[in-house]
Amino acid sequence: MTSENFEKLCVSFVELVKNSSPINTGNLRHNAIRYEFIDKDTFKIYVDESIAPYMPFTNEIWLSEKWINKKTGIKAVNPNEGWWQNKAVGSVILGIMRELDVETVKKND
Repeated sequence: MTSENFEKLCVSFVELVKNSSPINTGNLRHNAIRYEFIDKDTFKIYVDESIAPYMPFTNEIWLSEKWINKKTGIKAVNPNEGWWQNKAVGSVILGIMRELDVETVKKND
C-alpha cells in the first residue's frame, strides 16, 4: 500500500468515527474528533476533550438521579451509550478487516 493510499484509508476511518458520533450541536462531530499521523506507519484518531469536554458523558451509562423519571421511577437510558467503543471503533475494525480481506472469526469460549 502506498503512503497516499494509507492516508486516504485513514481519513476514511475518521469519517466512520465522525458518522458514528452523537450529534446535537455538531461540536463533537465536526470540531473535536481529530486525527494525526504519528509517523509513516502510525495513525491516531482521538477526541480533543478541550473542545468537547463532555465527550465521556456521551458514551457512558447515565447514573445520575437526574435521569430518573419522577412519575414512573424508571431511569432513562443514554441513547448514545457505548458509541465510541462499540459503534466507532467497531466500524474502524471492520474497515481494516475489509481492507486486509480478513474474515470474522468467532472465538469459542
